[in-house]
Amino acid sequence: MPENDISFKERLSVLVVDDLAANRMLAREQLRYMGFRQVVEAENGAAAIAAFRAKPVDLVLMDVVMPVMDGHEAAAQIKAMVPDRWIPVIFITGAESEQLHLRCLEVGDDVLQRPIHFVILKAKIEAVLRTLKLQEQIQKKNAELQQYYSNAEEEKRITAHLMQNMVASPGLHDPVLRTSIVPAAYHSGDLIMAARAPNQALFLMLADGTGHGLAAAINVLPLPQIFYAMVGKGFTLPSLLMELNSKARGWLPRDRFVAATLIEINEREQTLKVWNGGNPDVLLVDPDGTVRQFWRSRNLPLGILDEGQVDLQYETCVIDRPGQLVLFSDGLLEAEDPFSDRFGRDRLVATLGQAPPAQRFAAVVAALQSHLQGATAHDDVTLVIAEVGTAAGTSLPLAEQEQQPQTRNSAGIWRLRMELGVAEIRNFDLAPYLLSMLEKIEDIRPHKTSLFLVLSELLGNAVDHGLLKLDSAIKQQQGFDRYLVLREERLAQLQQGSICVTLEKAMDSGQRVMVIGVRDSGSGFDFQSLERQLEQHGLPFGRGLGLIRSLAARMEFRDNGSEVLVYYPY
Repeated sequence: MPENDISFKERLSVLVVDDLAANRMLAREQLRYMGFRQVVEAENGAAAIAAFRAKPVDLVLMDVVMPVMDGHEAAAQIKAMVPDRWIPVIFITGAESEQLHLRCLEVGDDVLQRPIHFVILKAKIEAVLRTLKLQEQIQKKNAELQQYYSNAEEEKRITAHLMQNMVASPGLHDPVLRTSIVPAAYHSGDLIMAARAPNQALFLMLADGTGHGLAAAINVLPLPQIFYAMVGKGFTLPSLLMELNSKARGWLPRDRFVAATLIEINEREQTLKVWNGGNPDVLLVDPDGTVRQFWRSRNLPLGILDEGQVDLQYETCVIDRPGQLVLFSDGLLEAEDPFSDRFGRDRLVATLGQAPPAQRFAAVVAALQSHLQGATAHDDVTLVIAEVGTAAGTSLPLAEQEQQPQTRNSAGIWRLRMELGVAEIRNFDLAPYLLSMLEKIEDIRPHKTSLFLVLSELLGNAVDHGLLKLDSAIKQQQGFDRYLVLREERLAQLQQGSICVTLEKAMDSGQRVMVIGVRDSGSGFDFQSLERQLEQHGLPFGRGLGLIRSLAARMEFRDNGSEVLVYYPY
């Protein structure tokens, strides 16, 4: 007998039930000869049930006709005690009744006729053992699978918690936003990011990692930290794009990438900037449901091109009236009903057009659910709707918006100076860098937003008007896109020039101020004409020089406009 069979039989217990002691003894000896070491005896059905209840066995040899309780009843009760486990019962009887044998097979698993032939008994038990071995293997595999499932569920719970904390941001609860991500698997490879820059512009990003589930989610995990850090410091959209692509390129395997849409909504300047790399069209919808404008993907996803190869040029439009910006992943358009019909762009546009603005988000969600008819989409489904052209609060003077407590400690002096050449002007975001240094000064920290706007405007004027000789009227006459194209062309052709920035703590008419000086190497510009143009074109209060004047104690132009000094109280 093979060693593994002996070991298996030694682990099994057998219950022998017979009202005659001689029959029990004979069965016990035959079983022990076969290799069974655990044999329990009972003289009738009731005693068998009591013995099984005290210690369940693996196999039962059962007599049929016994006092107190017969074998049929005992077998039925024993099997009922363990409904989730197979307890084989082999009946042994001297009766030749066909009905009795049929009853044995109904409540048991086999029947033997007395006198018992050892070879037949052994063959019957071996057949049962093969099934018991298979059952044991299945139970072992089930236990392993259950343990694996439990471990996997715990891992998913922990990773979901960690990932949620990593990507969570107050910006996602911005009052102008409605967002939804429905993952195809437990984890989503889609990601929405939103944050306000120091100038209160809203930055949005929709990222869609290659694949589905945890692998896709890991693809996009490094991006939120970069996005929120750079937006919070005031970096521009091109700088943000460059860093995100660099991170994705270094982080991801070569067969993985991240489709991304990045948007900057600047209500103060009434501009909307869009960069789309591999995602579906971005839609701008009017209150009446008409798609006013859309932006197709003109760029490759993040993580494909090396640094320097990525096209950082974004598209710009003026948001001079209310509307809704609609972003979505390809999972929304590709969601299929039970008949393999996709949700599609036409159905989305029709749904947006039929619903009033306040109900459009819910209308799209309901339309998708109706289309799926209870099925699960094959890809992550993401939807974002952002209100544009309606943020009236951004027209308030920033000094009224900043409510943080201020200290008035006038001790200590400091002065910063930085000069940039052509290469730095082309590739360096100076305003966020300066702001990061100023934030280290406790009294200045509450003025972060206002100072960023002042610095950005002064530096932008120095480059655009002082060095590149651009006329702001181009924005109105030919559009922002043309203005940006000219800016890029002239900046690329710029051969010489410099900008010098000084920041200094001082006292002005008894008031503590920060003196912000920006000087460019150009020949100056007609700043008075610029102010008149801004007023004549009806641009909203808070833009450009008008915004700076509203925030500063005073502002002075020198050397024909090539140098400007701003006295900012704090």
